[in-house]
Amino acid sequence: AFPGALSAATVAAFCVQEPGRKISEITTTLEEQAGGLLLQGHKGWLLAGPEDFVLFVLARRAGRSKGPGSLAVVSVPFQAEGICRGPVRVQAMVPELAHAEVSFDAVSLPASRVLPGDGYADYAKPFRVREDICVTGCALAYLFAEGRAGEWPAPWAQRCVAAIAGLESCSRLDPDDARTHIVTAGTLSFAGAVIRESEQHWRDDQIAARDRWQRDRSILDLGKEARRQRAIKSWLGMGRTAQET
Repeated sequence: AFPGALSAATVAAFCVQEPGRKISEITTTLEEQAGGLLLQGHKGWLLAGPEDFVLFVLARRAGRSKGPGSLAVVSVPFQAEGICRGPVRVQAMVPELAHAEVSFDAVSLPASRVLPGDGYADYAKPFRVREDICVTGCALAYLFAEGRAGEWPAPWAQRCVAAIAGLESCSRLDPDDARTHIVTAGTLSFAGAVIRESEQHWRDDQIAARDRWQRDRSILDLGKEARRQRAIKSWLGMGRTAQET
């Protein structure tokens, strides 16, 4: 998602969302000043744990209202002066990973911190499909591990491995290509069937793991409507409607 901007050991967060606003309406701004940049605004969703990590912040270039080129992504070290993380919010799913809001109060940065390209088209838009692929793949990998520990049926394990392999292949496709979204939608549908099938395989000695999984599995529903709309739009771009498939 951020080629060349991270080392393998770096922990990072992509700060996009602002409470109650669409991406096209964000108010976090990036303003040029003598010798550098000034970042001002806030984001609603940041992991509350690490202190030594990097933030990739989607911001509006000062003086640009909307349209191509109006948004940029800037790399910001969390320790930079002017960054403040709000109170910790523990959500119902995956409560071990609490989140908080974060504000940027006149954070001064060198111009080299701006990533090349358009903040929306090159980063925010493709990140959504990459996130769907990776989160689903990780969920399948977790279930596969539980399945091996619990000696779940081999046919299910084979389908699980096939779904993971399919998602890995999707992760290498061009996120700007309509065909990528069609293939990804089909692979995610197959992965969903494998996940649903897993519910019947939990053993009595896996109750604690099963309960934790059922508590957290709703994370896979996040962005469901956006995924559906991407598939429909992609089919329309190929000259067909989703209902024809």
